Amino acid sequence: MKITGLKTLVVNADMRNWVFVKIETDVPGLFGWGEASLEWKTRAIVGALQDFEVMVVGEDPRNIEHLYQKMYRQSFWALGVIGMSAISAIEQALWDIKGKDLGVPVYQLLGGKVRDRVRMYTHLGGGDMKAVYDTFSVEPLIELAKNVIDKGYTALKVVFVPYSKTIEGRSKVNQFANMFGSLREAVGEHIDIMVDFHGRTTPAMAIQYINAIEEFHPFFIEEPCRPENIDSIKMVTENTKIPIATGERHVSMYQYKEIFEKNAVHIRFKHREIFNSVTQKYNGEIIQYYGDGSLCLFNTATEAVRCALNLQEELQKEPVVPLRIGIHIGEILI
Repeated sequence: MKITGLKTLVVNADMRNWVFVKIETDVPGLFGWGEASLEWKTRAIVGALQDFEVMVVGEDPRNIEHLYQKMYRQSFWALGVIGMSAISAIEQALWDIKGKDLGVPVYQLLGGKVRDRVRMYTHLGGGDMKAVYDTFSVEPLIELAKNVIDKGYTALKVVFVPYSKTIEGRSKVNQFANMFGSLREAVGEHIDIMVDFHGRTTPAMAIQYINAIEEFHPFFIEEPCRPENIDSIKMVTENTKIPIATGERHVSMYQYKEIFEKNAVHIRFKHREIFNSVTQKYNGEIIQYYGDGSLCLFNTATEAVRCALNLQEELQKEPVVPLRIGIHIGEILI
């Protein structure tokens, strides 16, 4: 079996484009789909996929580890978020092909499933960009939250932490705390609420914001400051009592290794389009650092379902647009 072609498909999705890759083989009807979506980097991602095409065409798609090593090591220069997103998409497509070729879902090749059901949470607005990122008033915030709860969700994520300077006065901290308090009062104690800081604050301000809402029991805080400096994130973790999460913007096992070694956070996100969710997990040193009882969350429903359920039956007939589940609409709580 040989790879005969690599094609990209870009789908307009309002605030971001979705970038899919299709790996074709010389076996009639056998192909694989992967995803490399990366906000505001569409042309760069498509270009990276095209660069890797010459490395994989003519190769056996079943030799996934070999192809991963070829793309990663022959690139010579260190691969960042763009290069790793492209490799991850190709790897996903290769696993899709392997599962179809063997007639089994991919999860059976990785040790079998662990659970039949997973709990999901959602952002406010059901994927509406403005609802997610532009809600800084109490009334629309509560209305959106109640709409989410009416759909059956028991956990939701909000993104209303203020855009902050290095140091802010007490007024912004109070504004943030009042909004969270009003939301907690409106939804009750049985709904879990997470706050995504999106790296908008410095460690000093993140600590103030988090401590101000401690009494309302947020479920966790994501990316309280920029994710590049693990020591800064650890500073927040050590000076607050709420679980801290990060990992969405980390791109390799080496960055994860530092997080685990330093016990920098309580929850590690793993973004399937950036971090190679199969090859690196099973062949890198990262596997040594999963024994500390910490929680690892999948960043989208697509990733968790791809690892736990058989989507391949749905994809045997090539769709107009590949199946897409839960892009900041429904995310997974393991």
